[in-house]
Amino acid sequence: MSKEIMHNNDIHILGKKIFLRSLRKKDASENWWKWFNNDNVTRYMAKGASKNTIAKQVTFFERITESENDLALAICDAKNGFHVGTTALHNIDWITGSAQFGIIIGEEDYWGQGIGTEAWSLFTDFGFSKLKLKLIKTKIFKENSPSLKIAKKCGFKEIALLQKDVSKNGGHFDRYLLELTKIAWENVRDRRNS
Repeated sequence: MSKEIMHNNDIHILGKKIFLRSLRKKDASENWWKWFNNDNVTRYMAKGASKNTIAKQVTFFERITESENDLALAICDAKNGFHVGTTALHNIDWITGSAQFGIIIGEEDYWGQGIGTEAWSLFTDFGFSKLKLKLIKTKIFKENSPSLKIAKKCGFKEIALLQKDVSKNGGHFDRYLLELTKIAWENVRDRRNS
């Protein structure tokens, strides 16, 4: 199983506090679109410089669900199914087995509860085991210490500091490029399970 999973509209990955599921069109018109208008939520994202709308989010949903090289999933509260964020693997290169990881926890009430760590771990494992990836990359704003901490906990290694990598709201921001190989992830996972 790898590329054929991209158009499976019934992906469901169960964790302890959360589960990841396929996105639905109705998600776009609920809270998902609003997250990108919240400066606190988008503070450490390239997004958020322009106003988001339901129509823009529906367009994004349609593009991402039809893509052969992107997979985005909803992050939901395991107790009540509430959609609290999304996580994605973008720019999947099926030849080299690499992808770019991204995540947003849009509901601020869920911050600081380990949701990001669990979502990051679940989707990383899915990327390596089901999509047969060999390398997952991510870019994190230099000031975003919570995400840097999660990435390193999952085994990601800093590769470079990309200076002035993002221009947003009149400023320029540095981001770290981090990478995780399948072998490094398996070592982290095995240590956790032992």
